[in-house]
Amino acid sequence: YLNKSLKLARLAKQAKYISNSRVNISNWKNKYVNDKAANKENLEAISELEKYNYYSGISNHYARLAFRYDFTNKDTSKIYMNKALEISKKVTDDNLFVTLYDIIGSIKYRNDDYDEALELFIKAENICSKNNLLKNSIKHATALKNIGSIMVIRLNDDKALPYFLKA
Repeated sequence: YLNKSLKLARLAKQAKYISNSRVNISNWKNKYVNDKAANKENLEAISELEKYNYYSGISNHYARLAFRYDFTNKDTSKIYMNKALEISKKVTDDNLFVTLYDIIGSIKYRNDDYDEALELFIKAENICSKNNLLKNSIKHATALKNIGSIMVIRLNDDKALPYFLKA
């Protein structure tokens, strides 16, 4: 079904849906095949999306590569994240910025940089709460949950609980 969605997106020549399909295929490959197959999918997606100049999707796929490489190669992760951030300057896409803040925040969180992660998760939450398309979305719930998780780490369960409940 994932390949069918990609085929339909290509037939419609809709870069956004090509990108979304390839994100889903990459996630599937990461879970059921291996991370190399997932990373290859992201790189191929970037090449395909460049033909459309679909910068939101290109940035998104670079960020996903950065997230995956953070486990195995921090230098490569930083290269991909810098590419994602540089390309993101070409767009005004709240959905992309929430994704970037979530991914960068998750990398910071994983590396015990809780203050910076918290700032990024709060930025993501602020965008979601002001954007009717993102308000009450999974991305909004994720930002709220991430803020709550940092509050728990900071041993501030009373502040964490409202974030978890709202998520």
